[in-house]
Amino acid sequence: MDENTTPHDKLRAWLTDNGVSVPDFADAVGVSRIAVYAWMKTAIPSPLRRLAIETATGGAITPSEWAKAAVVAVAMAANG
Repeated sequence: MDENTTPHDKLRAWLTDNGVSVPDFADAVGVSRIAVYAWMKTAIPSPLRRLAIETATGGAITPSEWAKAAVVAVAMAANG
C-alpha cells in the first residue's frame, strides 16, 4: 500500500487478506464489532486500542498511522 493509504483502509485490507472476521478481530482487541466497523470508515481508535490493533495485526497498522489520520481529520475539519 502506498503512503497515502489510511489506517482505515489498511485495517479493512488486513482483515480481508488475513481471513480475519470483524467479530474475531473485535474480540482480539477488546471492543465491539460496531467499533471495528467504525474504524474501517472514519473513526479513530483510542491510544490504548491503537496499541491493541498494532499487536493484533503484527505491526501492520501502527499507532502513529492512526495519530496521523487524526491530525489530518482535525485539519480538514478546521478548513471547512
